[in-house]
Amino acid sequence: MTVPMSWSHGREPGLGSRAVAAGWRTLVRAYLGAAHGLRVDGLEHLPEPPFVMVANHGSHLDALTLAAALPRRMAANAFALAAGDTFFSNAPVAAFAAYAVNALPVWRRRTTAADLDALRARLQEDRAVLILFPEGTRTRDGVMGPFRSGVGALVAGTPVPVVPCFLAGAWAAWPPGRGVPR
Repeated sequence: MTVPMSWSHGREPGLGSRAVAAGWRTLVRAYLGAAHGLRVDGLEHLPEPPFVMVANHGSHLDALTLAAALPRRMAANAFALAAGDTFFSNAPVAAFAAYAVNALPVWRRRTTAADLDALRARLQEDRAVLILFPEGTRTRDGVMGPFRSGVGALVAGTPVPVVPCFLAGAWAAWPPGRGVPR
């Protein structure tokens, strides 16, 4: 997993960066609403942070959608866990993932107990919202795959709630292998 102890290093928000981030979230939510008919149900059931959001994973739209669905007061401190080998392997994609999606790299098959301990501590200390996909990868056929153990290992022994979410339509809008969303 290898998430740095200071996961916001280099991204400490000032007034300008907060305004840019809020503007970006507004644009993403407007795009998702106009182009994909975004509808969010159940916000009244969200606990106060910290918590972990888990959802089915069919599209690169998923993390953007879950972050856009959060109330503004929670969105600024929400982080999507993203595959390091996909989203942090080159500088332009890493910059987009880190700044536009607020993603944290997860290096598959290299996660240690110390990495999970550090992430668990930061989750609680920073009262963060983590967005993750327990399948570990996007579905190739639209059917949810088996869960990996990461979510359980992350929250085991903590009072941090796990919020189950369901994304309908994201796989159809932008399945793996398609160049752009439809």
